[in-house]
Amino acid sequence: MSLVTLATAKAQSKILNSAEDTLLQGYIDAAEYYAQEYLDRSVFADSTALTAAKAAVATLPATAQSAYTAAITAATALPAGLEQDSATAQADEDFAQAQKTLARTRYGMVLTPAFTQAVVLLVAHWYVNREPVLIDFSKAVELPFGVTNLLSIDRRQMGV
Repeated sequence: MSLVTLATAKAQSKILNSAEDTLLQGYIDAAEYYAQEYLDRSVFADSTALTAAKAAVATLPATAQSAYTAAITAATALPAGLEQDSATAQADEDFAQAQKTLARTRYGMVLTPAFTQAVVLLVAHWYVNREPVLIDFSKAVELPFGVTNLLSIDRRQMGV
């Protein structure tokens, strides 16, 4: 379920019909994903959802460690070579994903007006600029400036 409603995104772009609702919903989902990646934290609809998510991941470190240890043990039982490397690589990836989920939830935040506005600005930008080909380099814009400005307020770690 999206944090930003379709109606809010349509209002930003002054879209009155429903012909492209599926397209806009896809943009909303992608913009929310982008924003959470940029923030390096998860965003929740309210404090109840945040509290529930934190409780749900409380056991994640122990579970991830057990799964990692079991996967590495199983991988070392395989014949040396590609199968073993593949199995240990998958275990490493799963463990890293669990750590990422834990950190993003631990530092999670409740939906803010700045997050909502950044998402609708990004949706509007993608709606207007649909083509992946750049014709005029003098008008090249990676992201609307407001998106990163609004999100930087709540960004967990500064970086590149």
